[in-house]
Amino acid sequence: MIILDITRLIVLLNIYRMESDNMNKKMLISWFSIYLSITLIMICGITVLDRADDDRQFAKNAVAEEESTDNKYIENNTQVIDKEVEKIEKETFVENNANDKEKETINVDDVVVHMGNGKADRTNVGARIFTDVDPDKPMVAITFDDGPDAKSTNLILDALDEYDARATFFVVGYKIPDAETTVKRAYDIGCEIGSHTYDHVNLTTLNKSQRRIQLNNTKKMITAITGQKRVLLRPPYGATNEEIIKEIDTPIILWSIDTEDWITRDPEKTVDNVMKDVRDGSIILMHDSYEETAEATIELIKRLTDEGYQLVTVSELGYHKFGGLARGVRYGAMYGDE
Repeated sequence: MIILDITRLIVLLNIYRMESDNMNKKMLISWFSIYLSITLIMICGITVLDRADDDRQFAKNAVAEEESTDNKYIENNTQVIDKEVEKIEKETFVENNANDKEKETINVDDVVVHMGNGKADRTNVGARIFTDVDPDKPMVAITFDDGPDAKSTNLILDALDEYDARATFFVVGYKIPDAETTVKRAYDIGCEIGSHTYDHVNLTTLNKSQRRIQLNNTKKMITAITGQKRVLLRPPYGATNEEIIKEIDTPIILWSIDTEDWITRDPEKTVDNVMKDVRDGSIILMHDSYEETAEATIELIKRLTDEGYQLVTVSELGYHKFGGLARGVRYGAMYGDE
């Protein structure tokens, strides 16, 4: 097309040179200008269309490449975790004989509370609820993130066991292989094990496939160690969005009291941050990856118990305050007055 246009321009120029009449020359100049403008517009239009087509093809190839990468990512990670789960199961962490506390649980495997006014159903399916909780007395849930840690977590478990208290541990998946016995011990004394993702990543920065890996891998390992049927989620940094909430089939647990233990690393301040704001139904955020937190927890358990609080798991708190927890709902506290 460009060669044809050049040929036409040469012909017009030759005619222009041969014309002696000024009027004819002016007319040729006008035609030449119009023709040149049209040609340039057509060239630009074709270039834009070609580039748009290239962009569409590039985007299509990028999507296909991303899907292929995601599939390989899922396959590779699943294989790694499946091997780890197989190793855990061979070590027989899940025992068939129930301990004494297990016999004192309420059977809630089939309990679903249907709510009115368009609210989500609340469920206790898979939750472990102990019979030693008095629903008429105040209760709080102490929760720990970022563990397990073989040393500091066990110091916390010592204190919980001494006071016959319970807590919820939101564990990071990649840390579990180095502390499997600690996770099992926490479960055996009545604590609840939740997920804090596999790599402690902000879920809002990941795509759907990557989020699925972060959640499923940790859940598989927790279930392999404890036999726990329901695994609650605490997203790192508390970060979620509506897309993530739609994907998740479990309650999302946040907090109402942030002890800031990871900032201050001061046991006294950690305890004070709890005692000044604690109330019936509070969810307390701590981190069992610090020995200072373990020290604070020992004092905190004593103080809360002395003031009449029952220390329960998150699922127990939800059971007694709301009748159960709803899937895909964020809970920052459970005061029972919603």
